[in-house]
Amino acid sequence: MPALLNDFFPNGLFIEHLTVGLTNMILSTILATLQTVTLVVFATDPIFTGNPSYLIMLNLSVADLVQLTFHILSGFFIIFQSTFHSWIDKVSGALINSGCVAYTQMTMLLAINRFFIICYPHHFQSLFTIRSVKIWIVCVWLFGASFFSVYMSPIVGVSFTPSDYMWGVVGQQSVLLGYCEYYSALFAMIITFTAYVVIASKLVRTPKSDILASRTRSSEKRILLQAVIISSIVAFLQYMWYNYETFVAPSKWAFFAINLLWIVTCGINPLLYLFLNV
Repeated sequence: MPALLNDFFPNGLFIEHLTVGLTNMILSTILATLQTVTLVVFATDPIFTGNPSYLIMLNLSVADLVQLTFHILSGFFIIFQSTFHSWIDKVSGALINSGCVAYTQMTMLLAINRFFIICYPHHFQSLFTIRSVKIWIVCVWLFGASFFSVYMSPIVGVSFTPSDYMWGVVGQQSVLLGYCEYYSALFAMIITFTAYVVIASKLVRTPKSDILASRTRSSEKRILLQAVIISSIVAFLQYMWYNYETFVAPSKWAFFAINLLWIVTCGINPLLYLFLNV
């Protein structure tokens, strides 16, 4: 097989494509496995199933798993330098990007959840019951689904370019859609950042002499740290995705690096759960 493929990819390009493709596939598969374990734990462990915060985190993992699935598929695209069929490319691009859109908004929902439980605990009980959180989560998924419907339209879509190792928005309205993606993500990140700044200020002012408050501080700081790290990485990814030309010249290796950052971002959740909750 390699010998035959090298006939199509001279000058050792097949080895390059194979290495990059396998890197995407192996890394994405490892992280997808960890996400699957996280999902099972969150969905079955009574400690987590009754906690609104972890219900949001569970859906973050679902969004991650959707993206990782198509990062695995992109490895095949790279190795064979083909997306096999235009509809495979279009559906894959629509799902991976709408998953990313939903994920970004879900991080904002988690930040708002943290904000109310720490700063306004009396309002938290009415705004973030399990039932109400499920409604908020459905709204976030519907927001992602609205982008999916646009990506599936004939005028715009998300396509993978195997030779450049990169997903990208294409079509007549690609610039307009890119702005919609960017500013919706920017809005979510501003709300998220503001919420965490207020939360940090509140925690600093919590009296250490209050035993109950001290216990709450320890628990909430752990979840807060987890949420802040996730949000910071997502914000960095979003910035690099839309502004990479500020730092590096456009090239397939720059695209490959950004894509790897995207993959790693999709797998950060279970690693944080492991290190911060043991």
